[in-house]
Amino acid sequence: MIFTLSVVVAVGLISTPASATSHNSQCRFNGEFKGKEGQLSACLWSDNGKGKWIKFPKRNYTSLSAYEKTKFLAYKEIQKLYKSGPLSSISLDYDLSKSLPTEFKSRYVNQTERASKYYDQLFSKPLVVNAYYQTEKDEQYIKSHPVLKNDFEMFISWFKAWKVGKDLDHNIGLAAWYREFEGVTEGHTGVLLGSKSQLKNIRLYSEQVVAHEYFHVVQDFYKYKRDRKGYEGEDDFAIYYPPIFREGSANTISFGVSMQSFEDYLLFTKFSFQKI
Repeated sequence: MIFTLSVVVAVGLISTPASATSHNSQCRFNGEFKGKEGQLSACLWSDNGKGKWIKFPKRNYTSLSAYEKTKFLAYKEIQKLYKSGPLSSISLDYDLSKSLPTEFKSRYVNQTERASKYYDQLFSKPLVVNAYYQTEKDEQYIKSHPVLKNDFEMFISWFKAWKVGKDLDHNIGLAAWYREFEGVTEGHTGVLLGSKSQLKNIRLYSEQVVAHEYFHVVQDFYKYKRDRKGYEGEDDFAIYYPPIFREGSANTISFGVSMQSFEDYLLFTKFSFQKI
């Protein structure tokens, strides 16, 4: 299912500062979210151990704060990337784990195809993008996979936690490259998730991880020639691609791609400045 976005300017209904429900509204943890895409509410936890639901209702553009107006302009620019017609550059190839919770299979496929609608025109030639969605039960598969084994050591602590039912409120990036493997140059993106995870217990930030990792494929596509020359370590790589630009731009784009209304975008950016 592909979601189409539209942004209303001038007198259209846009946003207002966050409003909150009472503390006794069954808000369970920081970053908990609920509601339909485009009309999300999220739980903001305070230092006194209580949470409250917040959301950004719609209002006129002229009523936005100066900060909100800058975010509106950023969101509007990102929406210009959206292409409603068939993809012309990207061909998707999914690798979905059998142990991936059912409610996440369709969700991650939808998020991947939605991101493709934004990223398709950014590629100057056709390419295959492999999308991997795996769990801790696929540990051996990942360890032996010619592509996914690249960052295997980074996943071990997550595998251990998920196996004993911990940290199930998180998902993490699995692949984020445009590289040559076995003579074939393709895009590789994906997410790792605990096999016992449930959508009701996942934090809001997780909604942008698919689009975030996918955007790294776009970045790598444009630095591919330099990548082939190699780097003399992480410091050398950072000279060419400082983390603040690589990760910062991926965050900026993925927030706008994954949030299906300007109101949700404001909500998400509010939480992005907190540890959720």
